Amino acid sequence: MKTFAKIANGLCIAGAVLGGIAMFMMMVQVGLDVTAKYLLGRPVPHTLEMVSSYYMVALVFLPLGLVTRDGGHVIVELFTQGLRPKTIALIDAMGAILALAYVSAISVRSFHVAVEKTAIRESWEAATLDLQVWPARWFLPVGCALMAVYLVVVIWQKLCIWRRGADPLNPAGL
Repeated sequence: MKTFAKIANGLCIAGAVLGGIAMFMMMVQVGLDVTAKYLLGRPVPHTLEMVSSYYMVALVFLPLGLVTRDGGHVIVELFTQGLRPKTIALIDAMGAILALAYVSAISVRSFHVAVEKTAIRESWEAATLDLQVWPARWFLPVGCALMAVYLVVVIWQKLCIWRRGADPLNPAGL
């Protein structure tokens, strides 16, 4: 399982890097668009379409695995803050199982939509061109799949903590 965790970690990092590249590209294009609009009087064509159909979708969904790995999702500890670590680990494992079911369903459904949109080569009609947006349909199933993969690691990790009292991925407790 430690090998699976290392592979999942690498995949999650790759997704986050792709999301970071999308963020950088968006920053450059929007910056150029604003600069060109005010200095030259001509904005960069199709910036709005690129930002809304590609960059933002990649930025939101591709890093989901890394956010899961780092425990970056919102956690409310109002009722669990006084519980023993083993009990908290069991509750976290049950929550991760529910999240895995939910994210897997989203990933499967969005995969089918992506296949359909790829088959018809979905595009958006812009002022001067038809922008192919079907590739961006793959960001959601890929991001949710990365999250699901790492949720398997989280479930295993939390169940090991609950059962043995030790984190198998961090035996020193760091």
